[in-house]
Amino acid sequence: MNYTEAFKNTDYIVNINDKLITINIGKTQTEIDNLIKPVIKQWAFITAYNPLPKILSDNENKTRNKQLRQDAENLGFQVYTGYGIAKDKSWKEDSFLIVGINKKEAKQLGVKYGQLAIVVGNINDKSELIEL
Repeated sequence: MNYTEAFKNTDYIVNINDKLITINIGKTQTEIDNLIKPVIKQWAFITAYNPLPKILSDNENKTRNKQLRQDAENLGFQVYTGYGIAKDKSWKEDSFLIVGINKKEAKQLGVKYGQLAIVVGNINDKSELIEL
């Protein structure tokens, strides 16, 4: 399975107010839409873990994710913790739902942290895998 297919076969899970919400590529994310509208219309799901093809230690990944969160908050976005997990449970990476970020800014963060792809969404639209 190539990386794109692996990313598409991943559940992207976010914890919002102690409720776990699952994001899937190509589906409308009604629960997130209801949370962020009407003021904010866009979001992204990003990690700083394991900039492929490099696999980092748990400590390195946590440090990188802490910096990603700080970067997003410094840009003025609301950030929720979550994780991406393969549907077959073969891998899991801590991640963030960044609310209010546009596609261009999300891509810049993804590139900064060496990611091959990120997930983005807009209210009332299907989520999208963006390959970087």
